[in-house]
Amino acid sequence: MQEQKQNNSTKEGSTELARRILQHLQANPQARDTLEGIVEWWLLQERIEEAVEQVLKAITWLVTKGYLLEKKVPGSRTLYEINPSQRDEIGEFLRNAGDANP
Repeated sequence: MQEQKQNNSTKEGSTELARRILQHLQANPQARDTLEGIVEWWLLQERIEEAVEQVLKAITWLVTKGYLLEKKVPGSRTLYEINPSQRDEIGEFLRNAGDANP
């Protein structure tokens, strides 16, 4: 039973990777690369883009809760820092992190 679940999981992972490779090639029909290049450049870049989206959602939630402060620097990117006035609330959130998700 456990082996069957693992085989299904492996098959689903391979199918997902195949889908991502085909999506990249569909969007970039002239692309070609080695196995290592596909892993390093195509798939890694996609993971980075996904991570940026997820981190942005988390940061937006933290700013909305008041746990982080946004600092807009002219001519630069936005900087984020802990809100010192929320340290107690942040500590409480971290202690109960399993109960509240962004």
